[in-house]
Amino acid sequence: MTKNWDEVHEVIRRLYVSERRPLSEVMKILQTDPRYKFSAHERSFRIKLREWQFTRERRISVRRSPNAVIPPPASWDRNLRHAIERNQSYELNTLVEQISNLPHLDNGMPLIHYAALCGSSERVFRVLINHGADIDILHNHEGINSSIMQVLLRNHSRISRSSRSHSEIYKTLRYLFSQGVDLHPLGTGERTPFDIFIDPWRTDPEWYLTATEYERSCLRSFLSNGAVIETPFHSRRCPQSNSQTFLHIALFHTDLPTARFIIENTKSLPGSNGETLLPEFLKGCQDTCSLSSGLFPDLLQALLDGGADPNALNVLGQPPLFTLLSRDLPTVPTALLDCVTCLINRGADPFLPCEDGRTTIEYLLRNLDVFDNVGLELAEVFITGTSDTRFSWASAYFPITNEFERYSKSTPFWTAVVQHLPERYAEDFAKTALSVSTWMYLDNFLPVANTTDAILEIIEVLWLRERHGFPGYNVPEGVLLRLLSNLVTQRQPEPPSDLRFGMMSGYLLQNPLRPPPAKFSGGVFQDSDMTYMCPICPTIPGVYLENWQLKDHYEQHAHAFVCGERHCEQRFKSRTALDDHEKAQHWYLCDFIFGDLTMCGIRFKSAVDFEQHKKDQGHRIEWEM
Repeated sequence: MTKNWDEVHEVIRRLYVSERRPLSEVMKILQTDPRYKFSAHERSFRIKLREWQFTRERRISVRRSPNAVIPPPASWDRNLRHAIERNQSYELNTLVEQISNLPHLDNGMPLIHYAALCGSSERVFRVLINHGADIDILHNHEGINSSIMQVLLRNHSRISRSSRSHSEIYKTLRYLFSQGVDLHPLGTGERTPFDIFIDPWRTDPEWYLTATEYERSCLRSFLSNGAVIETPFHSRRCPQSNSQTFLHIALFHTDLPTARFIIENTKSLPGSNGETLLPEFLKGCQDTCSLSSGLFPDLLQALLDGGADPNALNVLGQPPLFTLLSRDLPTVPTALLDCVTCLINRGADPFLPCEDGRTTIEYLLRNLDVFDNVGLELAEVFITGTSDTRFSWASAYFPITNEFERYSKSTPFWTAVVQHLPERYAEDFAKTALSVSTWMYLDNFLPVANTTDAILEIIEVLWLRERHGFPGYNVPEGVLLRLLSNLVTQRQPEPPSDLRFGMMSGYLLQNPLRPPPAKFSGGVFQDSDMTYMCPICPTIPGVYLENWQLKDHYEQHAHAFVCGERHCEQRFKSRTALDDHEKAQHWYLCDFIFGDLTMCGIRFKSAVDFEQHKKDQGHRIEWEM
């Protein structure tokens, strides 16, 4: 059984008023007829009949003489006004059924405009529209051409939000939306209907909490039917006076359910009223105290599901990815990474240029230090997430592992980066990958290093980071003491001669990976002879030397970096000079000659990498075949 009175409204009017059947018979028909299956108490029926003004005049028998004069019918204008003002839809229907075209009132006002002016019920508008009333017709009200929507909404803004008339107007508005009313009528000198609709909320900062069910339903209809949501809307919640629009306030100065409500009910397709939703969402609000100014990947996903173009340029000529990365707002790194991943997965192109020629990936690589540890992860998403075949090589190196040798210079990774990324950013990107890999290595192996080889490799990685200028890695004091204790304990059986005499060379202190240099020649060391203490060596109680040893000892400090290759052992002042020497003299050089008499010239640190290179590139001389 249904209890929806609106569904049986016309049936009751036809049976009770037009066919003049008794109420008991009307109730029985509604209850037994399978089309209606409607049941209610007689008292409820009589209350509804009075509410709908379904009254029947009593028939009075009056005998007229043949010569009696029949009075003329009442004025059309007065009867129509009376029926519209009192929401008498049945009487209005009876009047308009007697004519072919809807007349205007005596003052030229269309009937549907008079109904809007009176705030008539939905049933009155239904009768007028069913008889051909134009819902988009304009009429001059107080010197301004207005549509029926504008007239209705002006009345709505003057009525208390708790009154019954207020809810009736919303029912009428929803009916007009269902009939396709125009929200942007041309030729009016008034604000748009949506601009008038939000008037009651302008003075209420918490409008999103106090809005009634009818208001939210009407707002949904406005959004889904193309209302301009960038209408000026000032709120004291936002200090940015130059960006106060309804869209901005609804996205960043309400709660998350309201922001989601706006996104899900607005069309985000290009050319629709929500095409600016994505740029506005990614730009954010400078007010860090706003309720929803942060990045929410689920809201971004809802925007993209609604048809937002992940590659559409904003008013500044910037694609969404560039807008997201260049926003000057505090951002949670994980949220930023999730949003970038979401855009990339939906087809955003990191190589799409802005109007000024910049691309998003170049901006990211130039500002890797700004994004801290998440910068390389963003670049990884850019490269591995794109369908561009130029970056098929990246799948072998990402995600980054703790095998830092793979990301060092003169490796296939470094060569691929230089070949496929812009030259001015390629080296920074490769160095950042090396930094992350070495950091991961230290995180994994520093706590468990307990052998000499493991400890020396830890020290080598720390030196590698220092040589490249990477951020310092904080080694906890307890871990450092444990490493030194293990190193000393495992080296005790065969201490070097200079340690036995209470002396440690500057080379050993600064180059623990290289074998110590030969001991000083000449003379027998006596404690009493060592009257000079080296001020550089940081040992306790210090390194004591004889006068004739000072020159050679200080020379070791000045050239503390020694080549560890066999039969070489040349000394250098800096690690860079040592690296250049090793690369030029001890690395494997590919001397394959191309047809244009140019040499390959790539060097490799290990023979395995060298042989693999010759195999992959076919750089083998005839006698090697």
